[in-house]
Order: sequence, then structure tokens, then C-alpha cells
Amino acid sequence: MQTSRSPRMVMVAAYAVAKASLPAYAHRFSPKKFTQHQLFACLVLKSMLDLDYRSVAALLQDCGDLCRSIDLDRPPHFTTLQKAADRLLRQPFARRLHDETIHLAERRRILKRTIRLAAIDSSGFEARHTSRYFIRRRERGEKTRTNPLYQTTTYRRFPKASIVVDADSHLILAWTVTQGPSSDLVRFADLIHEACRRRTLRAAVLDAGYDAEWMHRYLRLDLGVRSIIPPKIGRPTTRAPTGHFRALMHHSFPTALYGQRWQAETVFSMIKRRQGDAVNAIHRHAQARALTLKVLTHNIMIIKRHRGGFLQSKYEAFMCFAAALRPSPWKVPELSSSPATQGSRGLRSSMGRSTKKRARYRA
Repeated sequence: MQTSRSPRMVMVAAYAVAKASLPAYAHRFSPKKFTQHQLFACLVLKSMLDLDYRSVAALLQDCGDLCRSIDLDRPPHFTTLQKAADRLLRQPFARRLHDETIHLAERRRILKRTIRLAAIDSSGFEARHTSRYFIRRRERGEKTRTNPLYQTTTYRRFPKASIVVDADSHLILAWTVTQGPSSDLVRFADLIHEACRRRTLRAAVLDAGYDAEWMHRYLRLDLGVRSIIPPKIGRPTTRAPTGHFRALMHHSFPTALYGQRWQAETVFSMIKRRQGDAVNAIHRHAQARALTLKVLTHNIMIIKRHRGGFLQSKYEAFMCFAAALRPSPWKVPELSSSPATQGSRGLRSSMGRSTKKRARYRA
């Protein structure tokens, strides 16, 4: 799924999301210079363009069209944006904003109430803009008595985000932020409960870092989610793993369905390429708020870019492409779903394609 490249359109979408989920002012004695909706839209613009507070304030000062798109009379000071981020990106407000992005995606028919397949993964982010060249040179240093800490830069603690992604739309259904390096199972219960609170999950694919018998029992028996986890945690062995569900994964593992786990890695790649892989925060709570803003911005950018769904999986898009390749340049036949208007070859190919698709997700 592609994301929007227009800063103005993304700001307008963020402004609409905030208006539907937050009051205009934090309390009745606020200065009332800027609404919470306007400040949240400015924060989304900051994350989308990977800017700091001073840079986004200067950008709004120079670009009057961006201010007028969200009814701003004057651009806010950078300290105003910093205080707004400290308040609006806390858990209660962020949860309401995220719920509104999910509802907006459902109204635009991007997301369904029942998620056919969810991908769960975690990834680390840079805590600050450290030069990669400096890190490589630091690793290459010689370990001597005068230089015993030659590799400490590589093992610093870093913010780690875990997400639940809809494999069809790349929308993030839930997220948690922890400190790495750590196990993927930290706060997993909070993560999956948030996703199940928003949508019904049929199946979930996870990597070997989540492999545990109690994990299968929790997902399948308690939550009703079909868990697909390769039983490969720990040291490799030729024996079948213990436990009913881990042995089931060992003997009949749905390889084709598990191949969609890369959708979660795609979402992390989208976030890091568009919004940067550094959070520009030192303290743990500030890092969590920065990652929360990245998640909200990612969903808003997808919703604003959406033009009809995942075109690669739509039969109508394939028929439009086939009609464009026909030799007659004068008339392009209209699409029809009835078998009478389709050629025998196209009908057989579409039937075979749909049959393969159903069989793939049934395995």
C-alpha cells in the first residue's frame, strides 16, 4: 500500500482525525490561540517530513498555504509544538486518535471488521542520529588494555516497537513500545489485546521469536486467533518439539500463508524510509511518544493515499490492464463480472487464480 506524498493533504487528514476524536481545547481556561486539532496536524507534518520542532515551525512560517489548510492564523512557536507533543501523544489521547484512524479506514473501505491475516513483528529504532561511519570505525578498533570499550556503541539500549499489521492494507492495528535489546514477548498481551479490541483477527503470523507452547494456547484457545509460528526457537534439533501446537507446526507448517509475515517488515521499512529510523529523543517516555507519532502518521498517510485498495489483488485492475493491451485503439470494452462477457481463456485463468488464492489461505 502506498502512502501520500502531499504534506497539505496529510495535514488536512490529520486535522479531520483530531477533530473527530479530541476536544478543541484541553480545558476551558486555555489561551485558545491554537486548537488541539491544529497542533496535532502540525505534529503529523513534522513526523512526515522527518523534521525537528524548530524546522517545522520555520516551514509553517514560510508556507502560508499549509497554515490556511487547517485554519491557522499564525504558525505556532516550536515550544508550543513540543508541549503539544508531550500532551497529545500520551496513551489516552493517542489511543483515541488511533481508534479514529481505524474507523476512518473502515468508512473508506480500506479496512474490514474481520482481519483475514495479521502480521506481528518488532523492530528497533535509533535513539539519536549517530553516524554509521563512526560506529563501523568504532567496531573495527583493536581491543587492548588502553581501549577496553571498543565496541560499546553497538550495544546501547534502543527504543523497540512491536506492531500488529493488517496484511492486506498495511495499516497498524496496535503497537507497544519497549526498551531493547529484549525479548519479543515483553508486553505481548497488551499488544494483542489492543488489536483484538479494535478488530476480529482470524489468523496471525509471527516469527520464531514468539515461539512457545503457551503462546499458541493463548492465541488459539483464549482469543480464537489461529497462530502460525515456526517452532525454531533455541538450538536446532532433529527431534519434534514438545507440546501439541508446536508439534503441529513442525509436522504441517503452512509455508505459503507464513510467507505473508514480511508485510510487517514492509511496514517498518515504510516508516523508517519516510519518517526516519531515529526518534530524536533521549528519555524513555519521550522515545515512546515519538514512536507513537510515527505510527499515527503512517496510518494517516495510507488513508489519504488510498485510491481503491491493494490494486495487485483486485481482478478489476487486471482486466483494465488487459483491455489496454487489446489491439483495437478505438473502443475499450466495459468490465463485466458475468461469465458471458468474458473470454473462455480469461474465465479459466480467473477461476484458477481465485482457486489458488483460496487454497493458499486454507492451508
